[in-house]
Amino acid sequence: MDRKKIKWFQNAINNLKKSGEYLWDSWINRTRNLNKAISLTKEEIEIQQDAIKRYGQQAESIGLDDYWENLVQNGIIDISTISDDNLKEKIKNYQTWWDKIVECHNALQDLQNDLRELSIDKFNNIVTKISNKISLRDTVQEKRDNVFNYKEDNNSLNTTLQLL
Repeated sequence: MDRKKIKWFQNAINNLKKSGEYLWDSWINRTRNLNKAISLTKEEIEIQQDAIKRYGQQAESIGLDDYWENLVQNGIIDISTISDDNLKEKIKNYQTWWDKIVECHNALQDLQNDLRELSIDKFNNIVTKISNKISLRDTVQEKRDNVFNYKEDNNSLNTTLQLL
């Protein structure tokens, strides 16, 4: 009976160790995936920033006066009221590039939000890893203590029986 109990405790400890190894592997994979997602998001942020610069240069190359640029950027221009065909064409071209800049800014904001969320996930993943390690360590220690206490109790019982 003694050996069966001890064997049971040893098996329980081994099973906990295997659980810990599984959690570790799972944590490593999740961390790897988070790092990859963070890296890809940073690359996409750089691409969007470069596109904003490039589109801005294209918009500036049209040669539209600041006054008209402001009207386009603030969305308060009515092109149908303009009679100068050359100016209309410049405004249309500028509007095309400005719309692309706005799209990139929106995408950039979304990507920055995604990056923040990924960073929070990575932090939480680290916290979970540490919590799991502490919990596993405590559980293993508890099982070891149970084995030790069982052995002590059995030795005390055997000693008492021998004294009788």
